[in-house]
Amino acid sequence: MGLRASYDHIDRCFYDQAGKAYEIIYWDQHSRFCPVCGTPTEQKGPIMKKCPECGNEMFPAVSPAILVLIRKGEEILLVHARNFRGTFHGLVAGFLETGETLEQCVEREVREETGLTIRNITYFGNQPWPYPSNLMIGFIADYVSGEIKLQDEELSSGSFFSKDNLPEIPRKLSLARKMIDWWLEN
Repeated sequence: MGLRASYDHIDRCFYDQAGKAYEIIYWDQHSRFCPVCGTPTEQKGPIMKKCPECGNEMFPAVSPAILVLIRKGEEILLVHARNFRGTFHGLVAGFLETGETLEQCVEREVREETGLTIRNITYFGNQPWPYPSNLMIGFIADYVSGEIKLQDEELSSGSFFSKDNLPEIPRKLSLARKMIDWWLEN
């Protein structure tokens, strides 16, 4: 059973520990050689490697990714990404680019993937996402304007949904689901 599939079968504490172990193993397998000079690296701590030749130090990299729940009146935007396994709809998501703030990333990803303009971007929460080494950072935002124009290579469908007509949504494991559940309760 894979790590994602184990979520509903093991205690959350063990799942979180398994996720961290998975990320460290992934990092260890992908940092055997110094990216500066190509020399085999040496382990110097549980999450640190050092090049014995040039002294370059390496730590596991974390890739920040945003999620955004977009409210439009009594509805929220849900999308189906082409890389989703299954038919569920989730939230607009994307990776932080060098040189931008998290809020700029939220605005850019929404604009690029849906053509919509948003405002009132507020932080919701975050979650380690060890597939393989991400940190998911959730935001809530309000719709301002625009018609949905999906970025075809990223999304296969998307629409605003009310509480009464929700499609299949992500499993309890994800921050996206926590955000959707928060919206449903409020």
